[in-house]
Amino acid sequence: MAVNHTPRALRSEVVLNDRYIIQEMIGAGGFGITYRGFDKIENHECAIKEYFPIDWGTRKEGTLDIKTKDHPRVMEAYEHGKSVFINEARILVGLEHEAAVVNAFDYFEANNTAYIVMEYIKGTNLSKLVKEQGVLNTDAANLMLQEMADALYRIHKKMLLHRDISPDNIIVSDDGDFKLIDFGATRAYAINEPQTMSVMVKPGFAPIEQYMKAGMHGPWSDIYALAATYYYVLTRKKIPAAPDREMGAEVEQLKELVPDISDRINTGIMRALSRSYKDRPQTMKEFVRELGLNRRITTTSLGKQAFTAKPRLRLKGGDGPNDLEWQIPERGIRIGRDSKKSDICLADQQISGLHAEIVYDRNDNVFLIYNRSKTNPVYIGQVELGPLMCTKVASGESFSLRVNDGSYEFRVEVR
Repeated sequence: MAVNHTPRALRSEVVLNDRYIIQEMIGAGGFGITYRGFDKIENHECAIKEYFPIDWGTRKEGTLDIKTKDHPRVMEAYEHGKSVFINEARILVGLEHEAAVVNAFDYFEANNTAYIVMEYIKGTNLSKLVKEQGVLNTDAANLMLQEMADALYRIHKKMLLHRDISPDNIIVSDDGDFKLIDFGATRAYAINEPQTMSVMVKPGFAPIEQYMKAGMHGPWSDIYALAATYYYVLTRKKIPAAPDREMGAEVEQLKELVPDISDRINTGIMRALSRSYKDRPQTMKEFVRELGLNRRITTTSLGKQAFTAKPRLRLKGGDGPNDLEWQIPERGIRIGRDSKKSDICLADQQISGLHAEIVYDRNDNVFLIYNRSKTNPVYIGQVELGPLMCTKVASGESFSLRVNDGSYEFRVEVR
């Protein structure tokens, strides 16, 4: 959705790099502007992020060029920030197969600045979703947290920190995918470099080290922000800003606000929200392990049961009188209309691109049924499982995806 146009933004119909047509501005911040664009060569929509730090430069009147303020220190900062922006682009292009991260597929320099071209995601960020539809249930929040943590673990191994994780920067696509956007590489420079630069934080999500120009930034910083995001989507409450916490403001226990949360998750989240980075988990893998949310269970930890218990999914009457059947892998199995997103593809326009996901939890011997669609329900018997919700069912139970002329009936079982 477009936002109000800012005077410094590029106008519609501007062509960049002889390929990308600007259609409208969709976001603007202190370090850049994001546009909805169109790729003439690939013939599809895209998102274009322009490096444009508002404190360091202006648009030359009547041109596309950005002019920096005539001060050596500002010019140096601008060029360094641009190099960090381009480095971010290189890393994002290298993450093109990371499902939970917005894909970037091109970047270039022009108009005395730089641009990143990314996939255009139709969806809603978690902040807006919670405000409009209410808090997520715990299973949906757990799924969001694990998908973000899995992606961030691999990103951290590439020596890139996000530094701006919040409900604003996690989008739920119309197909039900969680996508992490707006990597804050240029903001890292603003935090760590000269005193003339601004510290960029989001109160309630940024840890105390991000308020300091020489703070100890690391994976633990993103862990704090992800934990604060999880807290928000379950409660619709921000924790106190980090400086207020240093002055004595307390964070209410998550379990006090969400009584059905497990003690283990409550303890893990509260530890991740520790004021000192030394008291938090130091890696995303450690964080997820402490919460007990890792659904990718290895067979070596399960003994003989891992080889004898085979979770299966059956589509009733899927082939004339016979059922179609699939074994559910440890990562789960996805059902939808889009073959790129789904393991089981249903050629029906009334089915969402990614509609449902089924994961078998060996520890509790139950199936988790996730509705990954933002528009279409999943039915457990006659009970409607709404968008982005999750429920548990036992072996032998069924769920369905309904269309105008009938339904697709699935049964889960272990045998």
